Amino acid sequence: MAKDVIHTLITNWKKQESHWNVDSMGIVGRLMILGNLLTKRANRLFENIGLGYTDFDVLATLRRQGSPYQLTPTELRNSVLLTSGAMTACLDRLETKSLIARKRASNDRRVVVIHLTKKGLALVNNEAPKRFADSDEVVSSLSESEKNQLEKLLTKLLGELS
Repeated sequence: MAKDVIHTLITNWKKQESHWNVDSMGIVGRLMILGNLLTKRANRLFENIGLGYTDFDVLATLRRQGSPYQLTPTELRNSVLLTSGAMTACLDRLETKSLIARKRASNDRRVVVIHLTKKGLALVNNEAPKRFADSDEVVSSLSESEKNQLEKLLTKLLGELS
């Protein structure tokens, strides 16, 4: 395995403070770096269509709901983990591009629902397979067994931290 910045970090801490247990930083630090790298990669994937990863994630979340492709802003925010202000800004950007529409719920006029437009649906249907292919490429160096093991371990960590 090649040495990386986290290896250097751990080695330096062990030299300075040998009594500190810094080994878990090998996992946590690499996960943090991977998260940043994967976010940058996803943003590059969508820059050709003028969207950021979070914008696309909102559209994809609506698409995953099935017809009529709609959720309340709160439901969306809980799915994509954005703050209320960030969600409003994201929805404004998507509405300006005619990818979503805001409308009142038919059963309660006080409730606003976010609806994926035909243009938004077409965009997600075109771009989502590219996202899936990119994800396959990211983990292509892992065997099927390693992928399964990593997924189980990451799921366990997420469960503990959530």
